[in-house]
Amino acid sequence: MPLILDRLGIDSNLKDAVELGCGYGTFTIPVLGIRPRPEQIVQWAAQTRRLEAEGPPVALPPWHYGLRLRRGKP
Repeated sequence: MPLILDRLGIDSNLKDAVELGCGYGTFTIPVLGIRPRPEQIVQWAAQTRRLEAEGPPVALPPWHYGLRLRRGKP
């Protein structure tokens, strides 16, 4: 788990974090019964008009990835 947080750049300076629960729910209970591709997540975030991707997907081998999203300008 520390490796995942490190790769995503999550530390005590981060104020808000959300895990969508796609997968095993390492940090939260799984809430989505789907396995979206990173491009889908970025597209969904953009559709909210409130979130935008912050950098490319982060590989979390063997089968997972992570994304950093930030609040966009209102």
